[in-house]
Formats: sequence, C-alpha cells, structure tokens
Amino acid sequence: KHSIDIAMYNFGHKKLAKLLNKAQKRGVAVKVFYDKKDVDFNDIETKTVDRKLHTKIAMFDKKTVVFGSPNWTKKSFKENYEVLYITDDKKIVSKFNKFFKSLD
Repeated sequence: KHSIDIAMYNFGHKKLAKLLNKAQKRGVAVKVFYDKKDVDFNDIETKTVDRKLHTKIAMFDKKTVVFGSPNWTKKSFKENYEVLYITDDKKIVSKFNKFFKSLD
C-alpha cells in the first residue's frame, strides 16, 4: 500500500519490474538497491551498492519481509530449486528494516 523496498543481487524478471512500475504510479514508494540489474525501472528510485549485494530481499510497507535464495529472474522462479520465506514477525522485520537503512 505504501512502500516496497528491494535489495537484490540479480533482478532480471521483467514482469515483476513492470508490476513495481505500476505500484510506483499508484503512489507506492518503491526503492530498489541492486548489484546487477537487467531491467528498466523507469522512474523508480534505484541505487547500485558499493559492495557485493548478494541478498534477495523485499520489504512491503515496512511490515512484511520476503527473503530467500532466488534472484528475481524468470529462470529462478520457473526452473530452479529455491527457498522463499515470507514473514511479518516483528523481530525479523525490525532487523531487515535496519538492513535497508544501512543501504541508504
């Protein structure tokens, strides 16, 4: 509803990028930190980090975090064995919020 923060090593899934662009147009604050990107995020705030960013994390409204092994590429979601964890546990979410603040 309000914000989406992403820290991703390899973001190449064009359909997910389009959905982020649509969310931004609806007024959702979208920010993407990346190490390697293969898609156009249009007007979304992006930042290349200065060190290797091997994370695969998304934070929604600073209340729900999604993290795991998959890079956000079509191949990762269609062909690979991957683990994805979704939680709104306050202790875990707090740690990931601190992590995103450290990237800014």
